[in-house]
Amino acid sequence: HSEQKARLFFASFGCHLAKVADFFATTSSTVVQATLYSLARDYGVNMEVCMIDNRGRDIPSKYIVFNEVIQSYDLCLFSHGKESDLQWFHDHNFLLAGSLGRVYGILNLFAAEPDLGLLFPDYLPSLLPHIGWGTMRRQVDQLLATFGFNTGSIELLEFPAGGFFWARPKALG
Repeated sequence: HSEQKARLFFASFGCHLAKVADFFATTSSTVVQATLYSLARDYGVNMEVCMIDNRGRDIPSKYIVFNEVIQSYDLCLFSHGKESDLQWFHDHNFLLAGSLGRVYGILNLFAAEPDLGLLFPDYLPSLLPHIGWGTMRRQVDQLLATFGFNTGSIELLEFPAGGFFWARPKALG
């Protein structure tokens, strides 16, 4: 299943990133690892694949496994297999890397806006009821107050739902 998803990603989205990006991936499967390296050769991209346990792999790979290396890049696109929803996988990757024109448009936007730190797709309609503070508002307010932040005027807490986004790594630190 993940081997097929890797092929789909490269054929539909990775092909638009091949000339402008290095690839970093995690997997818990040696078959998928071999597939990724084969696809990287086919598409002419530099790729590093790290084997890790499949426990929340999209988050640890972004912020722990590849943290040091991504800090050396000005921009990164974060994506993952999204095993729970193929449509979500397709829609978000399409919005962030669905064509060469889209990729260059996003790169140009970051170049024109030096303060832009994060760019992510609009929320899918099925997610809208789940976007917000939920039951965490009081805890977040208390935590951020210790750092001198007041979130009282922020009605909607926006975030890249699903973990698909472009970012300046320096903005994530």
